[in-house]
Amino acid sequence: MSEQEASLPITRVTLYTSGVGYFERGGEVDGDARLTLLFPVGQVNDVLKSLVLLDTDGGSIQPVTYAAQDPVSRALQAFSVYVGDNPDRATLLNRMRGALVTVATDGAEALTGVIVGVEEQTVQLPDGGSTERQTMNLLAEDGLHSVALESVRRLSFNDAKLREELRQALAAVAQGRDANKRPLTLTFSGQGRRSVLVGYIAEAPAWQTTYRLVLGEKPLLQGWALVQNTGQDDWNDTRLTLVSGRPISFIQDLYTPLYVHRPHVQARIPASPTPQTYGSDLLGKRDRGTAIGEIDFAPDEVAAAGASVSSVRQRKAAPAPASLRDNAGLAAIQSTQQSIATTGAQLGTALFAYHIDVSVSIPRQQSAMIPFTASEVQAERVSVYNAQVQQNHPLSGIRLKNTTGLHLMGGPLTVFDEGGGGAGYVGDALMDDTEPDQTRLLTYAMDLAVDGEMQQAPAPTDISAVVIHQGVLHISRKVQQAFQYSFKNNDSAPRTIIVEHPYPGETWHLIEPLTS
Repeated sequence: MSEQEASLPITRVTLYTSGVGYFERGGEVDGDARLTLLFPVGQVNDVLKSLVLLDTDGGSIQPVTYAAQDPVSRALQAFSVYVGDNPDRATLLNRMRGALVTVATDGAEALTGVIVGVEEQTVQLPDGGSTERQTMNLLAEDGLHSVALESVRRLSFNDAKLREELRQALAAVAQGRDANKRPLTLTFSGQGRRSVLVGYIAEAPAWQTTYRLVLGEKPLLQGWALVQNTGQDDWNDTRLTLVSGRPISFIQDLYTPLYVHRPHVQARIPASPTPQTYGSDLLGKRDRGTAIGEIDFAPDEVAAAGASVSSVRQRKAAPAPASLRDNAGLAAIQSTQQSIATTGAQLGTALFAYHIDVSVSIPRQQSAMIPFTASEVQAERVSVYNAQVQQNHPLSGIRLKNTTGLHLMGGPLTVFDEGGGGAGYVGDALMDDTEPDQTRLLTYAMDLAVDGEMQQAPAPTDISAVVIHQGVLHISRKVQQAFQYSFKNNDSAPRTIIVEHPYPGETWHLIEPLTS
């Protein structure tokens, strides 16, 4: 059964903040099917590292094939017919000399024969001039025929293998038009209709978050995710998951062929024996029954010699160590797989996922803003004063408690105020990652209605203790620093002021106020 070209759209996308994404394709195939996917060269290593294939209902997965990293010109040299230089018809037919073809020409029956070659013949014109005409010579059963190429309307190759070679060579040329893309061909084998799934990791822009906070009687927090589809496929009714966290991710070059260096060793050729010469009386001095090169062994000597040889052979064919015979090597591999799986589960606990409940459609090379939270939160208006930031006025801020039940990934936050009956923009803040029920202090504008000032009092030094021990005088001194903060509210609305004071170090202790 011939393989059908399958079409598996992207059905699930999981984006991470570490610069990768998980893409899942799913659908149904009927019988044997083939799927060709194009990936940028920079993403091939990620795909080779992470590709997952599932063929359900009794189907089987065949080997995945992908184009070599060699340039197209080098890849084309592997075919029996070279088409890399864009040959014309005459050149192509000359390269196919010896091929059996069937030619159909104008006003003549089809002719089957072997290509001998293509030549240029000089043809005389009626006006006395001449022109060159390309002629193909075919060897048919009844002899040699010359066919003008200009009269050929159809030419077919009778050798199926040659037709396939030509088709594959032209397919390689087509793929080489985009040097930045590489095809991967997936093959599914089975009977009947069944579901298949393809999943892989590929480079993807890190998704980002932005927030809007509307201050009022019931503060409302709205979170949006910024997602980019920079791939070559549209996302149509795709299930989208956004994961915050930093899973370990790396790139290993699996696409480049890896050749291992091997040392060159000279062949050891035993020296030929040197020709020897012997005197004529050498044989006469020996018994007739004992010739040169013959040695007599007694039976016990032969047995001993045999035992010696046998022991040598046994040493050469020594049994494998007990650990290998007992499959300890396989057990070691299995234990390694278990430890890797455990590590993967531990890494998963550091991630937080946002599952978008509705299907998402984003065309290729397009972006989208997707809301992932919209809920009431606890937000208290405050003014934050820090003399090192602004000496004359505090900053307008909010003390925000994350009551959404979600992990809020850090990002910019735009603040609106419902004061005056309408929502108005009052400033921007920057929010760090916030866990559920965690409180963050955010500032978004300067509170010009409140004047602030910090004054530092002189630091007196008191001697708190004097100790003489073994002829050495020890004096303990206590240094006190005092800072006075003054504020004036020029607005009718009350203010809650939070003072940020630099921490001088562990050797200092807060005396007043007793709590901070």
